Amino acid sequence: RDVTLGPILFELAMYFQGRKPEPKLVSDVEDAVEWPLLLLYDEFGQSDFVETFDERCSLSDQLQVMFPADRQAEWDEEGKYVWDRLVCYLEYYRSEKSDTTELRKISAGESLQAELTGMRLPQVLTVHALVDGSGAHASFCREHHLPMP
Repeated sequence: RDVTLGPILFELAMYFQGRKPEPKLVSDVEDAVEWPLLLLYDEFGQSDFVETFDERCSLSDQLQVMFPADRQAEWDEEGKYVWDRLVCYLEYYRSEKSDTTELRKISAGESLQAELTGMRLPQVLTVHALVDGSGAHASFCREHHLPMP
């Protein structure tokens, strides 16, 4: 699949107890990986760590559990972070020899596995999630030189 690993992007010590998170091959099938996943909510300076995320699943599967329509996160006082309103950006390394990162919008409804092909990725997948079309989303796109929503 032409996926290579680079270093972890962010300090994650608060999420694991002395064990460095790393991707693992799925035991029941060839060529599938379970990744540690860091979800960043830039608008609020919040994050979530998912210890094991099967890349054959979509991010929507995970987001539905974390942001259902009938319950809001403590920090989301307006209740706008609902799974089907979120847009996601994967942070990855620009090239094999660079520690510079780039962001790419990914489809939350598709299997993550196809999105990762041919990339240099951090050992902990890093995904930024924002409310689609919000002011914070527009600001994020401007700051990172991404197409405007």
